[in-house]
Amino acid sequence: MKRLHRPLATLLMLCLITAARAQKVVLYEGDFGTQLVGSAVWRTERVAPGPGQKPDIVVRAEIEIPERNVQMRLSLQRNDDKQLPASHALEIVFAAA
Repeated sequence: MKRLHRPLATLLMLCLITAARAQKVVLYEGDFGTQLVGSAVWRTERVAPGPGQKPDIVVRAEIEIPERNVQMRLSLQRNDDKQLPASHALEIVFAAA
């Protein structure tokens, strides 16, 4: 595996995506890879990006790392904003549990 820069390695998570049931997730911290185990529940939804626009698929995950008392919500969707030069937009929201 290619070595990642520290900020990426801190947030790296390995998730197995299946139907809406909790899956194991691992958060790697630091250069030596402290492993913290948690869970992730994945789902897809059809959401309209704005009024009058047709719905598109959004991939969502609810992730929890109990040992760090952290919850995270992740959303991935196609980008329709012409000002943003990206095919998709990723939103990550962290909250203390």
